[in-house]
Amino acid sequence: MCTSIYKMQMTKISNINFSQKTIEKVEVSGDNIKEFQFEFHDNALKITVMKNNDELVEEVFEEQKVEEVVEQEVVEQEVVEEPVNEKLTITDVKDIIYENIPKKNTAETYFRSVKQVYNNFKENDVHELLKKEKEIINYIKTEYDKLTTI
Repeated sequence: MCTSIYKMQMTKISNINFSQKTIEKVEVSGDNIKEFQFEFHDNALKITVMKNNDELVEEVFEEQKVEEVVEQEVVEQEVVEEPVNEKLTITDVKDIIYENIPKKNTAETYFRSVKQVYNNFKENDVHELLKKEKEIINYIKTEYDKLTTI
């Protein structure tokens, strides 16, 4: 069912139902309309208006599909984030880097950079250290200012 309202100059058509081929209401204001003709074709409505001066105006309107909204009950579940109890040490980070980076030289370079940041901030837990993202970025920018690669 199309519940839109169509206004043709001084004509208002409400609640067009394409499946039942019905129109609930037609309102005409003014005195220059002589006759209306409505024709339903599949998913279209053709409106022909004859004015008093015998001028014909035709318009075709296609049905606009309105998606059905299916309401579903939303079940909210509390998301519990488990705190990280285990400290991540610099040795743990070293092991992770060497396990995941296949090239030894690259792994050494990465670890050396992480170790310098770690030593600068003197943080015992790498999890806590990584929370200082902006400070780390500023440190790296100033420390490696003249180098082309970090």
